Amino acid sequence: MLSEENSFKLVAEEWVAKQEREGMSEVTLSKIRWLLVKAYPRIGNRPVAKITAQEVLAVLCWIEATGRYESARRMRSVLSRVFRYLR
Repeated sequence: MLSEENSFKLVAEEWVAKQEREGMSEVTLSKIRWLLVKAYPRIGNRPVAKITAQEVLAVLCWIEATGRYESARRMRSVLSRVFRYLR
């Protein structure tokens, strides 16, 4: 089982694998993977338990700064689901 000391990327990949096993559509999984790849450079190597709200906000603001407001909204949802996966 994953612990809170694992990196965000490791936890996210395990969560995506779980969603795949549970039958989530490949199109949806592809979109989720695309969003997560955008987040990895900023928080991917950080331990999940040590990621702050400010770091998550920085990722979302970075996406918004490119004019991709819908992507930022979806990113917030995906990041939230990954963080809840450990609970």
